Amino acid sequence: MNTMVSASRADIEGKRVFLRVDFNVPVSGSKVLDDFKITSVMSTIRYIHSADPKRIVIGSHFGRPNGKHVEELSLKPVYDVLKKIVLDEFGAELFFCEMSDLSGVGHTWVLLENLRFYEAEESSGDEAACAEYRRLFTNSMDVAIIDSFGCLHRECGSIQRTGLRSFPGVFMQKELEFAESLLQRDVDVMILGGKKVSDKSKLLMSLGRRAKCLIILGGLSYPFLKYRLHKEVGNSIVDDVSESTIQMICDVLDSNQTEVILPIDFVVVDKGKAQIMNEIPSSGCGLDIGPATIRLVQERVSMAESVFWNGPPGVFEQHGLSDGTRALVGILESMKTNGKRCLCGGGETSAAIRMFGKYESFTHVSTGGGVLMKFLSGEDLPGLEFLMHQPYALNI
Repeated sequence: MNTMVSASRADIEGKRVFLRVDFNVPVSGSKVLDDFKITSVMSTIRYIHSADPKRIVIGSHFGRPNGKHVEELSLKPVYDVLKKIVLDEFGAELFFCEMSDLSGVGHTWVLLENLRFYEAEESSGDEAACAEYRRLFTNSMDVAIIDSFGCLHRECGSIQRTGLRSFPGVFMQKELEFAESLLQRDVDVMILGGKKVSDKSKLLMSLGRRAKCLIILGGLSYPFLKYRLHKEVGNSIVDDVSESTIQMICDVLDSNQTEVILPIDFVVVDKGKAQIMNEIPSSGCGLDIGPATIRLVQERVSMAESVFWNGPPGVFEQHGLSDGTRALVGILESMKTNGKRCLCGGGETSAAIRMFGKYESFTHVSTGGGVLMKFLSGEDLPGLEFLMHQPYALNI
């Protein structure tokens, strides 16, 4: 197992600290709809503050402005949330400014404007721009704490190219420990949903080796229903996955004696009408799981001590197609109350929890979507490689 050395108080005391976070949160107009990613890094902020730094500068990306200043992608809504947290907890004023203006700012607490307003944040093609971007960091900061788990699968100027000694944050380490535990320990039940098998074929093979029971729901289930059980799936999502890919995944699951559970009833839209059906007609499209499948999932989860969930079982954003996701959130929330473990990850999964439940009702909800899937699938993560190969990092 690879481990990383945390920043000690000596690395932070009296220093100008750059904290790289992932505040790419859902926003409507000027209002943050969900502050989960913001509050998640508070453990790291508290640790930095306790070490008596000279200054704390917080930076994040937001959306895809492609190196240009786009007013709609300003971090101002995030600033409005964070400044209240900083004032309430630390009694400090949080200042908001552009990265290029930082050297002229005397405040101790600073939130930077969207780092992706700088072309060098996402691209290393322009050497002069990258050198100037790096200078902005080295002139105003002494050490970097990287707490943006959701960015580890990308090359980011504010992670790999700052020129600063860089350490993982407290929450980053918690995320990595969670992800590592899924690779090292068997989990009683894994529930995978979402849209496409082609996006998760590596994940299915990786996790299938570690799950006693794999429940496949949502769009992910239709290719298995079609090719494994030879059932009619109508116009349901089968995407571009081939029968041979499904067979290859099934061979891995079968060789590990993983129990596989697929939906036994569906909410089907057929001729403009949604109805619960045990079979999908050739003219229909399955868009959610039915009550019998919900009961089957509940029964299997009730016998488990640990569950991992990624991906909703239906189109939960639409009225009439959200019952399966709502029920699943409720089933899984009961686990923590009963002293059991339920771990969740993925963007749509987090959105479903936000809509139908509470984050604190789960053992751990990851802030990473794509990065978690890539980590669990064994793919390279440039940001993680960077942190692992810092001069102070230990490889065990």
